[in-house]
Amino acid sequence: MRRLPPDSERPSRTQRKLAAEAVVELAHQLAALPDPAFKGLPLPRELRDEFEQVRKMKASAARARQLRHLAGELRAADDLLAALNTALGGQRRLSREEALRFHQREELRESLLDPHHGAEVLYALEQSAPDLDHAALREQIERYRQTGDKRYYRAIFRLLEQPNQDVGNKL
Repeated sequence: MRRLPPDSERPSRTQRKLAAEAVVELAHQLAALPDPAFKGLPLPRELRDEFEQVRKMKASAARARQLRHLAGELRAADDLLAALNTALGGQRRLSREEALRFHQREELRESLLDPHHGAEVLYALEQSAPDLDHAALREQIERYRQTGDKRYYRAIFRLLEQPNQDVGNKL
């Protein structure tokens, strides 16, 4: 047997095994994506069909075996693997951005309901987001303060969530 020099470009067995496990995990993540996200993936027709079958299977040894098979198919196509990692990374980034906007709207709602500074926050919001329905927002805030009913609490959030209203970043 011929030995390779220690500074060889060939990855170690452990590195190859970790890379293979990462691709299996990627296959699991792809199979678990919601339908709209899955449909946007750059998959060839044959792999898309196989993934569709796996997505319909219940958790079992057969499903795990099929996902390992698909991971092997993905490992064979480096460019496809890179494109899928990029697409999945974009999905994760969007999810993080959506979560951040969600938390910003929650904080804004809490600021609006603050009895000491709510009026100031509402005024600042009126200045920074003129397209927002401020009359409805004021009405929901007042109703919540009077009753404490969670319907109004959620209605405030929905008003802040209106399309084209990135109000969390405007303040």
